Amino acid sequence: MNRQEFEHIIKACANATNGHEFLIIGSQAILGSVPDAPRELRVSMELDVCPLPFTESAAAIIDGNIGELTRFHETFRIYAHAVGPETATLPEDFNDRLVEMDVGGARVHCLAPIDLAYSKLAAGREKDSEFVVALLHHKIVRPTELQRLIAGANVEIRQTMENRLKVVLSQLERKRETVRRHKRDIGREMGM
Repeated sequence: MNRQEFEHIIKACANATNGHEFLIIGSQAILGSVPDAPRELRVSMELDVCPLPFTESAAAIIDGNIGELTRFHETFRIYAHAVGPETATLPEDFNDRLVEMDVGGARVHCLAPIDLAYSKLAAGREKDSEFVVALLHHKIVRPTELQRLIAGANVEIRQTMENRLKVVLSQLERKRETVRRHKRDIGREMGM
């Protein structure tokens, strides 16, 4: 998904629901703060949209008209997934860092990259870990910033998130080593 597609989905959601305010929770929230995000951060064709105020009827309208397997999805190869505000595990102060934007008259709030990384670590799926590795690799989020945020997490999830971050940092180091090796190999080939 790119920024233009992101905005297309928001406009379609606003039009379908007559809504004027949305919270973007999932991975593609990155497009709010980094419109030209690296491709590996934009692989999802799904935009997790929470209509504000949240109502089940607005969510049903979004899923029924702009959601997966709808004509919208078939036509544009992207879609919205209506979610509730409780979908993501977030730090208590995430609202202070929301990235605000106007899209066709709709007020859009996107998770900041650090809060996106936090929520992905909390979710803990393989694709979420890969996303956090990419955020760190491209220096969109700094490890120390993420460690500080995790240190303030509630006791029930802090240890799990700290352990997941250790795994992610190990994956990041392997990725960086692969990139360094690849650059060395290219340098050798050019020198021959």
